[in-house]
Amino acid sequence: ERALERLSRRIQDERKDERHRIASSLHDDVLQALYNVTLHAQVVREDLRAGRLLQLEDDVPELLAASDRAGSALRDVIRGLRKSSVGQAGLEDTLRLLIEHLRGETDVRLDADIQQVDACPSSQLAAYQIAKEALTNALHHAGAKRVAISLTRCEDILEIVVEDDGRGFVLDLVDGDRHFGVALMNERARMARGTLTIDSRLGGGTAVCARLPRGES
Repeated sequence: ERALERLSRRIQDERKDERHRIASSLHDDVLQALYNVTLHAQVVREDLRAGRLLQLEDDVPELLAASDRAGSALRDVIRGLRKSSVGQAGLEDTLRLLIEHLRGETDVRLDADIQQVDACPSSQLAAYQIAKEALTNALHHAGAKRVAISLTRCEDILEIVVEDDGRGFVLDLVDGDRHFGVALMNERARMARGTLTIDSRLGGGTAVCARLPRGES
């Protein structure tokens, strides 16, 4: 029951992150475009109210153009949401946003090397979830002074690695009933047809490495 409760909280957190990403895309790309439409519509209304009918020849096309730009911005957001399971920003930018957010919450040094991997939606989602789980564990539980994350590609594989210099642990002694983060990362890698390896030793830090296919299996 405790494990299910913790899992439910994590799912809620992930849904909250997703809502924030969508809200950010709508605010940055769509809301400003719609506001521009509103301004042009007000100009046209004032033209009609003041009887400036000749001015409408210039102002109405500008209104229509602003409306087209707003529609295009909304379609781009929708297209991005359909293309990537982690939202309009995609895996790379979403990871960067996560890293910047975490940097504001911790004194641990957090280094990042995020490259463009152009992966399928299922692998993008699995990579993000695994990275978030590994980063959370490293920052909150490992007692680390430095954590590094890298996202790279090699032909048809993307690789995401999270390393820390914390206290480490013995993998075989992890209580899966109470600490199911390792099992959760393994399951997410497996569902994406990838692999997960964890290298950790007491006093020697931990390295989590996920290798996932860039294309749909």
